[in-house]
Amino acid sequence: MKTRVIPIPQSRESDLPKGPGLRKLRCVIRSSWVRSLALLGMTAWFIWLALPKPPLLDGISFSQCVRDRNGKLLRVTLTTDQKSRVWTPLQKISPALIDATLRYEDKYYARHPGVNPVALLRSALNLRGGGAHSGASTITMQLARLRYHLCTRTLGGKFVQIIRALELERHYSKAEIL
Repeated sequence: MKTRVIPIPQSRESDLPKGPGLRKLRCVIRSSWVRSLALLGMTAWFIWLALPKPPLLDGISFSQCVRDRNGKLLRVTLTTDQKSRVWTPLQKISPALIDATLRYEDKYYARHPGVNPVALLRSALNLRGGGAHSGASTITMQLARLRYHLCTRTLGGKFVQIIRALELERHYSKAEIL
């Protein structure tokens, strides 16, 4: 016994549904501003991918630690900018101190891409209402401010800080940033 195969006709544009919503969608896709916006977005994405890796610690001076033969700290010098800044690897810092710092400074540190949009929105709404001000800077944004000597009290400065924080997060792990 032979099995009869019923051919399925190829779909044509005339076979597609022609509701008013579909016509509007086709019209929007064909419009030049949508194509221009898509091209602009793709160009920005490729430029973002082509950005070089920013130096994390280049140009930052650290204090010199003078120790005796048993490793006991005798003296700490000041840096060129008159600060006491001692390099300590993350593995030598107490996990309790790291946890406390993250809880106080940026409790969503592991969950955001360098910028916490919810905190930024909350902070912006607090500015308008004249209520209590809360900071929106993440640890990565604070690093960007310190690393690039940014003035973040203006809208433009805050925007540059956000871009730099996203750039740092793109190139470095959370542990390296911390």
